[in-house]
Amino acid sequence: MYGVVTTPVEHLVTGPTLEPLDLNETIKMLQSVAELDETIVDALISSARQRFEERTGHQLLTATWEEWRDEFPVCNPIELAHAPLQAVVSIKYIDTDGNLQTVSASNYQVKTPSGPQCDRGWIELAYGMTWPAIRYESGAVRIQYTAGYGDAPGSVPELVRSALYLLVTAFFCSRCAAENKPAPKMPIGIDDLLSAYVLRYKRTERW
Repeated sequence: MYGVVTTPVEHLVTGPTLEPLDLNETIKMLQSVAELDETIVDALISSARQRFEERTGHQLLTATWEEWRDEFPVCNPIELAHAPLQAVVSIKYIDTDGNLQTVSASNYQVKTPSGPQCDRGWIELAYGMTWPAIRYESGAVRIQYTAGYGDAPGSVPELVRSALYLLVTAFFCSRCAAENKPAPKMPIGIDDLLSAYVLRYKRTERW
């Protein structure tokens, strides 16, 4: 009998040090307002990037994530939350004696779809292999991986960058409206652009 699929607990191990939009280019885009604070625009860029990533599941610039799961699935594959998947760093687990072990990379295969609107990457067992026995406790399986379009802002697809500019403008409009200042016209089509990139799980994990 299969158990209930539990939601993985994930956390960011190492985030990118850059933002996908250039500060000066973004300021030029917002030049319809005379005075612009670089610190505020920089914060809006960060907010737009986070909004896009949280809404769609796509990691824009390279980052390292770790997922903690309660167990291995009976029938693989294991889909990872953030795309584009670059590589799996390690798969660790707590064995039946309570020791943290590492699954040999030869025991599994990593699938890394690519492209601007790629699906989530996944892990599947190599032919003839099985997942190791684990101790029954929360977070017994820990998968660390890297995801993102690349290390540099230029690696982010142009359409994604356009969506980020629209989000920055929307956030800037909201801020100006709150302060009773003139603002650029609210851009149209933000939701449609974001929806086109939203990731959905396509492979069923059985537990």
